[in-house]
Amino acid sequence: MSIDEVSKLLNISKSQLRFYEKLHIINPIMRDNSGKRDYSEKDLLLIKLLLFLKKLGMPLKDINEFIELKKEGDVTLDKRKKKLEELLMETENVILEKIESKKILENLIQSDDLKACFNCKK
Repeated sequence: MSIDEVSKLLNISKSQLRFYEKLHIINPIMRDNSGKRDYSEKDLLLIKLLLFLKKLGMPLKDINEFIELKKEGDVTLDKRKKKLEELLMETENVILEKIESKKILENLIQSDDLKACFNCKK
């Protein structure tokens, strides 16, 4: 599958695909006889995993480590589970921070004194 086809199929730019390859997050892509990238089904699965983890908020460094662990097989299941648990904890902390921000904003909006915004405290 060509880079154009993968780009359209996965809704990702060609430059992003090249970037992930350059960072070695995905394996170097095989080339056809004319030198153009030729993505395999295995490549597509790794890119889908990368995009999924990115959507969950995992940093690229951690995505790279996660994918490397996945390539090592089932012996790394516990390590991968631990990485996902860490991401879950980080996500929960972000949610709690957002809930607190939401409360502050709601109180500010109901206060009728928007000047208080510069003096508001948690």
